[in-house]
Amino acid sequence: MIRSYRNYFSNAKPEYFTTILMITLSVLGTVVAFIVQTNILNSIINKDLTSCLIYIIIDILLMTLARLFDLFSTIFQAKTIKRVNVMIKNNIGRKMTEMDDIEFSRSSTNVYLSNLTNDCDLVEDRVLVNHFVLIYYIEMAILSFLALLLYSIYIGIFSIFFFFIMYHFPKIFENKTKRYTEYLSRSKEMYLHKIKDQIAGRDDYSDLCLLDSFYSRLDEAAKDIENSKYIYTQKMSVIDLMISFVNMLAQFGSFFISAILAVFGYISPGVVLSIGNLNGQFYSSLASISQTIMEMDSLSDLEDKLRYHKVDETKKEKCPKIEEIYFNDIDFAYGEIEVIKDKSVRFLAPNKYLICGDNGTGKSTLLKLIMRKLKSSKGAYLINGVDAERYDDRSIKEHIAYVTHMSHIFNTTVRDNLRLGEKIDDERSRNVLDALGLDDIDLDMVIADGGGQSFRWSKTKDSAC
Repeated sequence: MIRSYRNYFSNAKPEYFTTILMITLSVLGTVVAFIVQTNILNSIINKDLTSCLIYIIIDILLMTLARLFDLFSTIFQAKTIKRVNVMIKNNIGRKMTEMDDIEFSRSSTNVYLSNLTNDCDLVEDRVLVNHFVLIYYIEMAILSFLALLLYSIYIGIFSIFFFFIMYHFPKIFENKTKRYTEYLSRSKEMYLHKIKDQIAGRDDYSDLCLLDSFYSRLDEAAKDIENSKYIYTQKMSVIDLMISFVNMLAQFGSFFISAILAVFGYISPGVVLSIGNLNGQFYSSLASISQTIMEMDSLSDLEDKLRYHKVDETKKEKCPKIEEIYFNDIDFAYGEIEVIKDKSVRFLAPNKYLICGDNGTGKSTLLKLIMRKLKSSKGAYLINGVDAERYDDRSIKEHIAYVTHMSHIFNTTVRDNLRLGEKIDDERSRNVLDALGLDDIDLDMVIADGGGQSFRWSKTKDSAC
């Protein structure tokens, strides 16, 4: 998991390496400041006020510099994460863009919304931010250990022993952490689905004088998600407590050894103060390293969702001008509901055809099969006598004008709704409006999605095709 997300930072190298440098300088300043505190306490014991004041000033300067480097690292970290977040969201967008219509329709809109919101937020908090947190703790653990080793080989040996305990102990809870994280992610996805569904149906509640039920459903959804978050926090707090307890034992043990060494004259009393501070940094860093890695690995299931997978490079042929469309003995069903059975039909250009039938007899389904939005379970779809599978879906659509019952209305200007990102001049857009008797409409007017107005604009968009 860590290696896979590390690749994202390759697109923000200047900010990334500047952040690492700032973290390193911050850690170095903090550790050196702790070492200087040895001289402060020794000066107090020796009643050397001048030396004590000098060392205090040095210590303050070192701590101040460390905090400044912390500030700079936070700023550059935010810049790095901003660029990486854009890349992750772009990857999701590219993945959705390169899906064919059938693959895209396998998941609901809520799943894609959750990918772009909840899942991205989780990755930012648990992976991107934790990546830098992990680097900080690793550097702090290494430099603190070297400082402890400098003071006494005995403390160094004890630190190595507890290093293995502190590193492996959190792994006992790795599966539980992963399970709790997945539970929270699913709960957020369900909450998003519930509130979107209820808000979309708010007018129906109102028309039937059931707005109290509308409020009740929203309230129920809010309680469910907050309860899920509470359960997650409760479970994770227990794990944090157990890890902190082991960390506390390690610090007490190391401090006890340093006190004994000071009593027998192997180290000066001032060293005990520095060792206490360095112990706290070393063992806290060890606990945080294991815990951070555990949190990052708990999101391994999101990796495939958010990482861009390049599509199959095997290019299909470009579809030529369509002269004939032929369905040979096709079947199609929506689940258990059979809509088309053993159907063969041929369409020849430039003839015009009217497809008639009762509701549910497959009229719209047949058009979606032509547009490759659906695939038949049996039979063949031939274009000019060639299997449609041979051709690229997009090139097929380039030869077909497909108008739906109701186009989606985007919450933007009339101009943007007509263009959909294409470079269409205002004159052409204005001609469409004039032809529909909408010559008084400003292209810069923002369209609000709702009711008959939406239907009106939908037909305008379809006419623009």
